[in-house]
Amino acid sequence: MELPRLWRAVLIVDVVESVRLMQAHESAFIRCWRRFVDDVRQLLLPAGGGRLVKSLGDGLLLEFNDAPVAAQAAFWLHERMSLVARSMPADACPRLRAGLHVAEVVVDGLDIYGPGVNVAARVAALAAPGETIATVQARDQLLDGVDAHSEDLGALFVKHLDSALHCFRLHPVTAVPHGTAGAATARPDIRTPSHDTQLPRMAVMPLHVRGLHGDELSAGHLVADNLSLRLARNPLVRVIARGSANALASRGLTASELAARLDVRYLVTGSLTRLRDARWRLTVELVESPGDTVMWSRTDTLDPDLLLEPDDDYTAEVAMALMAAVASLQVERTGTHSLPSLQSYSLHLAGLQLMHRTAVSDFERARPVLETLVERHPLQAMPRTWLSQWWVLRTTRLLSLTPREDAAQALSHTRVALQAAPDNALALATQGFVECHLLRDLAAAETTLERALACGPNEALAWLYRSVVHGFRGEGAQAWRHAETALSLSPLDPQRHYFDALCGAAAIIAGEYPRGIALAERALMANRHHPPTLRALALGQVESGDVVAGRQTIQRLLALEPGFTIRDYLGNAPAGGEAARERFARALATAGAPLG
Repeated sequence: MELPRLWRAVLIVDVVESVRLMQAHESAFIRCWRRFVDDVRQLLLPAGGGRLVKSLGDGLLLEFNDAPVAAQAAFWLHERMSLVARSMPADACPRLRAGLHVAEVVVDGLDIYGPGVNVAARVAALAAPGETIATVQARDQLLDGVDAHSEDLGALFVKHLDSALHCFRLHPVTAVPHGTAGAATARPDIRTPSHDTQLPRMAVMPLHVRGLHGDELSAGHLVADNLSLRLARNPLVRVIARGSANALASRGLTASELAARLDVRYLVTGSLTRLRDARWRLTVELVESPGDTVMWSRTDTLDPDLLLEPDDDYTAEVAMALMAAVASLQVERTGTHSLPSLQSYSLHLAGLQLMHRTAVSDFERARPVLETLVERHPLQAMPRTWLSQWWVLRTTRLLSLTPREDAAQALSHTRVALQAAPDNALALATQGFVECHLLRDLAAAETTLERALACGPNEALAWLYRSVVHGFRGEGAQAWRHAETALSLSPLDPQRHYFDALCGAAAIIAGEYPRGIALAERALMANRHHPPTLRALALGQVESGDVVAGRQTIQRLLALEPGFTIRDYLGNAPAGGEAARERFARALATAGAPLG
């Protein structure tokens, strides 16, 4: 019977100057070695999953499934020998050297065979006392900074091998080379600090799979990839690249360890389980670190074909729910913690969440939250931009008694933001919206929004506000085209009802009644107290022939704005869109709005 050939990480360790130690301290050395080998069998191998192939009296041959586990075993062996040898005389303490190689070997129940074993032995002979030397084949399986720190030794020639070996000296992640070879000191933190403290950082880990086979085993990665892509489209979170998350997935780290390695506050984890009816049960959890606290979770049973489709609706729904959970958590903290004690990203998310809630009390709470963020980062563009948007919304929601003063407040913040970051597309988009919606200067707004899109072609709000400018002018086709772009760029936006409201109006102005009415109705489901959406909906209903529904919508509008008249509406509209205003006025009159 042919013996199996398997890829293995081969680790060889031996005692430096073992002949001298045996001659001078035979009994003590034997006791030390036997205790060391017992510890290897009882402590190391059950935890690490390796196999002790043979003990030679002054060396060990071990095999492991992969290099990361073998490297950790090598570090453990060095430390364990130092601990076991503490009772020996100073000149008799055994020190190990180790060699690590990954190769295809022949395996039986007693031994392993092949050139790879010889390579590991030759590499071990290159090591100084206390060192571990690895070949490039082993190094390629290690994640630098997680499994080990590697020091490139270049190409080295060894006995009985025709070609040189590219080798690396391995150091535990708690140490780095310093001074002479093999010496080490505490490793400083060399991670790149995150300067974007206003946004939470999140990593999506591959889902654990249970009961899946063959190609299905990759489903945990595929679902995580789809979810990560969805979340990465959201401007309110920073999502760690999937390559970094995948590299740590098989390391057996706790959630806190993963979060620390990836420098994130939140982890998205979960599992996929095959059920008896061939459907899958998907569980997704949001874990906050430190503390490894599960802040949100959901479990669903679904058809795997639907789950693995590109841009599937289910993954979009889960991503939106995750972002809502993160934002709600920050809002809750603004009510239980003093604002100065909260992290900047907590203030950022809470401010945005509160700003777009329908309750007036929540909306008013957003202002001090955002002002605290501005005080903390007075020269950064983003806090100023969001505070400017709050002043805009205060007017559009009819909460302001002094719209001109509110417009001045909004512009003052966008101007500071643009002084700090002249090419900030979001700040430019917000200024354009102020010029359009509050100052009623469509020409200035269009110029500013064109500049915003030149600086940031993918800024969804710039496209959205540009659609509003075209809508005021009655340019329905352009308004709807820009609105569709805004929707495509921000499909998971936490302000979706805001996008739905403005895009619904654009679609209705363009004569795309079914789509426009659907968007307007969805916006009103999330925020039923939004007069502009009710006006746009009434227009769409009347022009599409459903006058009865239009009249009902106007009654809802009058319940919110008892003093609303068509005359006031026409008086507040910006110059440059007379035909559009007359069109709105006719529809509103047909629906029963008072002329004034």
